[in-house]
Amino acid sequence: MRTTVVIGDVHGCFFTLKRLLKKIPQEAEIILAGDLCDRGNYTKEVIEWVIQGEHTAILGNHESYMLEHIQAALKGKPNRWVDEECIGGRETMSSYKGAWSTLERHLRWMRENPLYLWREPYFITHAFALPYFKRRDIPEKRHAFLVNRVRDTKEWGHDFEEGYEAYELINIFGHEVSKEVRVGKNFYGIDTGCVYGNKLSAIELGSMKLYEELTHPLDISSTSAPLVAEHLTKISQTPVHWRLEEEALLFEIGLSPKRLEGILKRLKRKNPELLEGFELQIQENPASPSLSRLLLTL
Repeated sequence: MRTTVVIGDVHGCFFTLKRLLKKIPQEAEIILAGDLCDRGNYTKEVIEWVIQGEHTAILGNHESYMLEHIQAALKGKPNRWVDEECIGGRETMSSYKGAWSTLERHLRWMRENPLYLWREPYFITHAFALPYFKRRDIPEKRHAFLVNRVRDTKEWGHDFEEGYEAYELINIFGHEVSKEVRVGKNFYGIDTGCVYGNKLSAIELGSMKLYEELTHPLDISSTSAPLVAEHLTKISQTPVHWRLEEEALLFEIGLSPKRLEGILKRLKRKNPELLEGFELQIQENPASPSLSRLLLTL
């Protein structure tokens, strides 16, 4: 029987996700518990990987924010998704810069994401939805599936179903950050704060085995590939293309290695913090001496 593994909130942490996947059985069915986007540097790459792999993703509150505010963001109008730093829409918009057709395709996919999966006895949701299980298909309870937390029963007095603590099912959810996977009588909270520098966690249904990976620094660095490409393009007046390599950021630019070296010196003078802590490697393209590759690693 095929193994099923549920992964917690990725939040644009593509390098961490790829490392975690190396620990998970290759043939496993992968389900993501929502919040693929925002805060981390590489939302576009995370969502593209999910789509290409035909994996299932639950709708999270951050996907909901994105769908609600994306048109305002694209028009440069005020909106809380981008304007409120804690939400992290700015990082998501940066990851899609110059890839607007990809963004449209991702939005169409996102609109079809389910609020929950019911794989008896596993109830897989983004937020803590155990107290709403009997009303899971009532539209008015949709918001609870996106934002509810275990602690909310005391803080907000939500209309929880009586006796939910004794339900004979297991709610697997993300959303509520904890340092370690949170285990209750009939629930597992698997958001362990990857985007805050802790770790990304996943759980295997049945055995309840945990898989964990510490946050990769490239995912949450203040220096992202789109940002470096933007600065290089501005200084060199030459288009810069970038992609993510294994453990590195790769840039291709139509300049000789010598000219690129000069551009990097100017960039370091103008913005010394941008490349601070990175190792830089300039490579010549054997097929085209006028095309250089720049590799950044931490």
